Parts: sequence; structure tokens; C-alpha cells
Amino acid sequence: MATSKTKEICCLMFLEGHGVVKALESRGTLDVLRHGFKFYGKKISMAYFKPAFGLNPEAVEKYEQNRLTVTRQVEYIKGDPRDPGIGKPDIVISLNGLPVVTMELKNQMTGQTVENARKQYMYDRDPRDTLFRFKRGALIGTSSKKSRSNRHLI
Repeated sequence: MATSKTKEICCLMFLEGHGVVKALESRGTLDVLRHGFKFYGKKISMAYFKPAFGLNPEAVEKYEQNRLTVTRQVEYIKGDPRDPGIGKPDIVISLNGLPVVTMELKNQMTGQTVENARKQYMYDRDPRDTLFRFKRGALIGTSSKKSRSNRHLI
């Protein structure tokens, strides 16, 4: 029977040196979502895509097991030594735990505009930070404004 220390070491190996982080660093988020990665010779799938036809019930079942999560104010440690601290995109949408979309929400009622969100991405979000790094981080960065009637994606 595995001890809790053994489980902890296995979990760290899976996440960092030998598993998902290594695959993300070398191949990128989109490729890992599409093709998964190998962990000690075993293929780990990170997402299942909707089958073109519903003839294979197992493929449909796996697709339905995907988990899309929306999380508000996800904290991450900024990587810029000149500006250390915590960053918080307003919304992060993840597919099976991998961030795929970051969003900045702006409210016109308080004078915020989509232009403010664009500037926030340009000046406050460092593309070297893991969450925003090209290929490695979220696939999409977008903004949304709230008007009196509803929200519109820009």
C-alpha cells in the first residue's frame, strides 16, 4: 500500500517533471488537449472531442465527461522580477483543468470600456507568465463589456 508521501511524490512527478507540465512546455496547450501525453508509457488524454457520428457510445460518453469550468479571479504569481506579485484575470475558462480562455470584464456603468481591457492585456498581463505564454498558456485572451441590457463578447 502506497504511503501518503509516495502519493505526493507521484503527483508531483505527474504534474511537473515527467507529466503534464513537461508536455505543455514542449508541445503547447492545444497539442496536449488534442493528443494528450505519455506518463511512464501510459497515454493520458486531456480532452475528448465530440465524435462526428454518435455510433460509438464509448466516444460519446468520454466526450460528455469533459469538464468545462469557469473560475472568477484566478490568482497567479507574476514572473516579472520588476513587478512581483499576484495577477488576477477576471475569468478563466478551463477544459479539464487546463486554462483555455482568460477574460477581462468591464462595466460601462463605472466608466470602464473594452479599450481598458485591451490596455490591461497589453500592459498588465506579461506574455512571459505561464498563463499568458504563447502556445503554453491559455489559447484565447478576450474581454467583455456589460451594458444595461446584457453582455457582449468583443
